[in-house]
Amino acid sequence: MVRALSFICLSVLATGVADAACLTPLRRQARPIASGRPAFSITVASATGLPFVVHGPAGSTATLNKIRDAADAAWQAEIVQGGWPAPPPDNNGGDNKFDIYIDPSLGEGEAFVDEDGNVTSTAWNDRMSFMCLPPTFADDAELKSLVSHELNHASQYALDGIEDDAFFEQTATLVEKLVGKDVETYSSGIEDFQKNPARALDFFGDDLFQYGGALWLMFLTEALDDGSDKLAKRLWVDGKENGQTNEPDFLDVLPAILHDKGWTTARFFATFAIWRYFTGARDDGAHFEEGGLWGSGSLVPVGKKAWTKGAAVLDASLSPLGIALFELPAAGPIAWTAANADGVVAAQAIDAAGKAVGDVLIADGASGTFAIDGKAKSVVVALTRVDETYDPDDDAWDAVKITVKLTVGETPKTGDVDVDGDGDGDGDGEATATPAPVKPAVAEPTATSTTKNGCNTNGTALAWPFVILVALRLRRTRTERS
Repeated sequence: MVRALSFICLSVLATGVADAACLTPLRRQARPIASGRPAFSITVASATGLPFVVHGPAGSTATLNKIRDAADAAWQAEIVQGGWPAPPPDNNGGDNKFDIYIDPSLGEGEAFVDEDGNVTSTAWNDRMSFMCLPPTFADDAELKSLVSHELNHASQYALDGIEDDAFFEQTATLVEKLVGKDVETYSSGIEDFQKNPARALDFFGDDLFQYGGALWLMFLTEALDDGSDKLAKRLWVDGKENGQTNEPDFLDVLPAILHDKGWTTARFFATFAIWRYFTGARDDGAHFEEGGLWGSGSLVPVGKKAWTKGAAVLDASLSPLGIALFELPAAGPIAWTAANADGVVAAQAIDAAGKAVGDVLIADGASGTFAIDGKAKSVVVALTRVDETYDPDDDAWDAVKITVKLTVGETPKTGDVDVDGDGDGDGDGEATATPAPVKPAVAEPTATSTTKNGCNTNGTALAWPFVILVALRLRRTRTERS
């Protein structure tokens, strides 16, 4: 799908907190970009010799200097040190350097990057671009945050001008976190992302969901990349294309990147689902580095379930890579059987202090055993819809209803099934354990039988009751985008 995009950032005051969000006019009609580049009277060059200039109207020298300093710092961090590509030369604005404008028509907290034509000298689908910022800012932190976010959009255009809309914003928000380092601005979309867990990962609508969707890239960087954005950048580099169709897209290249780290796509997104539980007041210090700073709005909904005559039923309608979380009283090792092609089930034991104990246990096959740590007071069960045929360019956000039945006190059957998502079909009825998170990285699984937290990772567990889990799938009609 060919799309000409302009990314606008908007900061609004909500309950005393400045919430920054980039808006895409062609999706949201937030502001038409029809007037081209703003007029200017003054130009300030980079103080460190970097290839950008800042333009503004008469009397704006002090603001231009502040913008220049923020751009110098962001360019150094993102492009010189971080390895993101520099925006292509554009031969506009008086020279071929990247242009940043003060745009008097923008309100405080608004900003955008607009593409400005194809780069004919390269084989891939990259674009020239320019940045526009408002004449005033709430504070220096907001200025630095907006500049770091928007500069990454210019680097994205240098790699792939037709990548998925939401992925543009997710990546820029990740870079904004790493470079701008202002929690109030980069985290503004987290509440909308967390309160709508069943939505598709690439959903793009009228709230800030697409910016809060940076959480999955934060998980990627913290669990698998030692806190850097190298893997996020690789998604863009590996996803470049030479034609006018966005193939490959970021989801096409993700499996190979995960494979290099010893992970499957199913394991990755199921573990991410569990991490989403541990934010705000639920932060246990072992998951998202700054999850405890995101406030009560970051708490993902959790369905509280009880055992009724030894059974419980969980169900949720999930769009691609959407999730649902449930919490039940601890009932010992969980034996499960499933009959669902897309649903991946994960479980995490929680102790009385609200901390994760034992391993994140993941399964997406027909049967297996979750060995729950004996210290558990409750168990969080995550359902994730992992459809590896999903194409984000189609925006096919239809939901699939997944129903899961848990029963206490029965033993699982075994068979030739893929219980851990690795495609081996070993049929031993054992679910692979994702090791308990240790910041900043999650350890890789072991192929040998080892004892951790009172549980043997080959499936043998403490003598607790068993729980049978059965998953069924029902389709429903396409839902309205909200």
